[in-house]
Amino acid sequence: MSRGPRAHVVDRQKTLRLDTRRLAVETGAVLREVGFPGDLSLVLVDDAEMASLHGRFSGHPTPTDVLPFALDGPEVPGADFPVADVVLSVETAARDAKARGLRPRTEVLLYAVQGVLHLCGEDDHDPVRARRMDRRTLRLLGSLGYRHRIGRRT
Repeated sequence: MSRGPRAHVVDRQKTLRLDTRRLAVETGAVLREVGFPGDLSLVLVDDAEMASLHGRFSGHPTPTDVLPFALDGPEVPGADFPVADVVLSVETAARDAKARGLRPRTEVLLYAVQGVLHLCGEDDHDPVRARRMDRRTLRLLGSLGYRHRIGRRT
């Protein structure tokens, strides 16, 4: 019997002290709920590193909330290595959480969920698809016992 996908957290930021074990467990639960095909590395960075990655991979050298990366390689069911990375900016999460009156760790988890959904083919670049992704995000957060108020940047 397969153990299901797991999340592995790599913390490269100093903005916020987070319980990375809890974040890994919660993200792993999301991976299993959406039927993700393998393990995931969740990489926590600061705005400077995120801006560098965003510039290199998207042509926009500014910080953003989350960048998902599907990794190329053999598809091995039950593999003990990540098949994707989700990089998220903890500094951006802290700012957005403050503006929304939420705990920063809740915003970090929101970004993790959104990164997973992007890897599953969800898109938030047009209003209709963004609303659908928001509903799915809120449902997944709710299944973990979190409440959130997603507010789109305009």
